[in-house]
Amino acid sequence: MTKVLITGAEGSLGSRLMPSLENKGCKAFALPFTPVTKDIEFLKAQNIENIVHCIAILGKGDETADDVIEGNINIMAKIIALAKELKIKRFYYTNTADDKSVSAYALAKYHALEWLKLLWDGPVFNFRIMPLYNPASVTQRQFVETVIHKCIENIDIPLTSCIQRVDFTHIDDCADAITAVVSQSQNIEGRFFDTIEIGTGNAPVVADVAEFIKARTNSKSRLLYGAIPRKPQDPDILVADISKLLNSYSFKARYGWQEGIKQFIDRVVKTSSLKR
Repeated sequence: MTKVLITGAEGSLGSRLMPSLENKGCKAFALPFTPVTKDIEFLKAQNIENIVHCIAILGKGDETADDVIEGNINIMAKIIALAKELKIKRFYYTNTADDKSVSAYALAKYHALEWLKLLWDGPVFNFRIMPLYNPASVTQRQFVETVIHKCIENIDIPLTSCIQRVDFTHIDDCADAITAVVSQSQNIEGRFFDTIEIGTGNAPVVADVAEFIKARTNSKSRLLYGAIPRKPQDPDILVADISKLLNSYSFKARYGWQEGIKQFIDRVVKTSSLKR
């Protein structure tokens, strides 16, 4: 049986990855955020050969630059040391698709990967993940989540020009893509590095996504395009090359952006009505 240790198992992605792996016949273990001796001894006894590193500090809200460095770079050295102590063979790294110039978070993830490549002697799988949306989320930390919640509340939304194209991806598709790679790469050992892009392979215009959400929610919100300056380093198009997922792992995302966002909206509306 394939055994997998997951960091950040209580987070948005980690909590979806746990059942995805189990459904594929793997045995998933959650790494406590601050493991103590008994946790490490228990994990040693399980003979785990794989780790998926999902911990990430995005640098949003009250999170500072120090938090981003600690939660993405400094923690990497600790995770690598622990993985070596547990005699883990394969390291699966959840990365952002953003260029390192886009944000402190993207820069930190880039440097963490460089440390991983330097310090890890076994296979490294670098997942370049497109912007995710999570229908179970109650926060407003990502674009799709923010627009949906504000449209439902009929709050005006300041936006950039929104002319760029982005491959918004359902978090369950991301979890299932990682599971597909983990379950089909157990024969790889020794020094090895590969980058795998995770997304739908389709990038709608961001303004079209915002207008779709507004129409679907029958919102009175005004979408204030141009109210926020667009960062010059933001790419005109951000879309996954899914050929490796398709050809090497026979994986394709289940959710197109419209279907997935409809599911998200329906869930938020249902939850809101239950609270009334």
